[in-house]
Order: sequence, then C-alpha cells, then structure tokens
Amino acid sequence: MSAGGAAYSILTAHAGTAALVQKRVYPVAIPQGEKLPAVVFAQIDIKPTHAGGADGTLEGAHLQVTPWAESYAGAHALAIQIRAALKDYKGTADETAIQRIFIKKERDTYDPETKSFGVVQEYMVWHT
Repeated sequence: MSAGGAAYSILTAHAGTAALVQKRVYPVAIPQGEKLPAVVFAQIDIKPTHAGGADGTLEGAHLQVTPWAESYAGAHALAIQIRAALKDYKGTADETAIQRIFIKKERDTYDPETKSFGVVQEYMVWHT
C-alpha cells in the first residue's frame, strides 16, 4: 500500500509498457545482470495532509520513474508508454486508492558505466 507498489502494478498491467519491458520494473535499481529496457521507480518523499490540527488520510508522494534502454530512442519510446500509463491515473492499484497522478517534469539522463539512456520522470501521486 504505497505509491511505489501502485506504480509497479499500474506499469506492469499497462499493455504498452508491458510490451516493452514485460515485468522488468524495479524499485530503486535494476538488479545486476538484468537486460534492458527496464524501468526503475523510487519514492522521493511523502507530503502528508493536515486538517483541523490532525493528520489527514490523503498523502502526496513524489515518485521518480526512470525508463532505461540501450538507445536514446528506446528510452523515449518507453517514457511515452509510462506517461500514458501514469498521467491522470485514478483508481485502486496494489490496495492503494489513487486520487490522481500528475506528471511534474521530465529530463534525459545517461549512464556512462552501462552506456544506457534514461528519461527521469517525476510524478506526484495523491493517494489514501
């Protein structure tokens, strides 16, 4: 019951994303030896809500999702599918009630060690 678990469920169930990575969607890092393309997600922080002097049940989770591929075009093709899966999502995923997912920003990245290309996407996930 977290934004990360919900993202995993949404991405692996989305036909466009699953067609490119199957279930290669990982928290924090790609396991050594796994092939590309793959997706990494990480929860950056959580912003709880407060109302009337008490903690509310609504939380805003800052989620970073990064598709990795062997080519720039491959990373961007996967980024498009991830955006289609997550942007404006409302519903229940991994027992987490998602009120809405907003995309905040996106930027390119490159890992010279693995010679792989990525697109860092940042989302705000409002959930209870």
